[in-house]
Amino acid sequence: AVVSTQSTGVRRILKIIREENAGSEATSFADGLSSFFKSDMKASSIGRPDLQDNILNSIVELLSELETSKSNIINMALEHIHSNERILTFGHSNTVRDFLLHGRKARDFEVIVCESGPSLKGHKMAAELSDGGIKTTVIPDSSAFAIIHAVNKVIIGTHTIMADGALRAPNGVHQLAMAAKYFSVPVIVCAAVYKLSPTHLCSYDPDAFNKVI
Repeated sequence: AVVSTQSTGVRRILKIIREENAGSEATSFADGLSSFFKSDMKASSIGRPDLQDNILNSIVELLSELETSKSNIINMALEHIHSNERILTFGHSNTVRDFLLHGRKARDFEVIVCESGPSLKGHKMAAELSDGGIKTTVIPDSSAFAIIHAVNKVIIGTHTIMADGALRAPNGVHQLAMAAKYFSVPVIVCAAVYKLSPTHLCSYDPDAFNKVI
C-alpha cells in the first residue's frame, strides 16, 4: 500500500529538525514546495542545549496544524458553495462530504455523485449526503462528460498533491477533470497541507505510482 500521507509527515518532521538545527539559514515554505522539504546540513549546532525543546515545540505546532486542517477546510464551504447550485463530485471523501454538509447548513443546492467504479464508493457518499438533507443523484462514471455542462462546479478530494500540482486521486478523476476543462467548469480540490508531496511523477515511469511518495 502507498503511504504517501505518512511519508510526507515524516519529511515534515525531518524538515523541522533541519530547520531548527540550521537556525536562521533555514529555508521557508514560501521558497517553494521542493525547497520546503530540502535544506542543507551545513550547521554544526547539534549540541545546542535548546535544540530538543525547539524541535518538540515545532512538532507540537505541526500536530496542531494537522488536527485543525480539516476543520479549516470545512469552514470555507460557504465561500465556495452558493444557493441553487448543482455540484458534481466523485466517489467518497470524508473531507468533501463534511465540506458539503457544512455548506448545507446555510445553502440549498444539489449534488451529483459519480459512483466511482468498480468500488462504487459513490453510493456511500450519496447516502451520507442524502441523510444530511442534500438532494443527491448517483450517476455512472461514464456519464460525467454528458452531465458536466449542467453543473456549476466540481468538488473532489485527493490522496496526494504532487509538487507540480498534479493529483494522485482515485481512478476516474482524470476523465472528470478533463471534462470540466472542456466545458470550463471550475474544479475545487479539498486537501489538507499534509497531503502536499515534493515528488514529481512522470508518465514514462509508471512504477513510481506504486512507491512511497
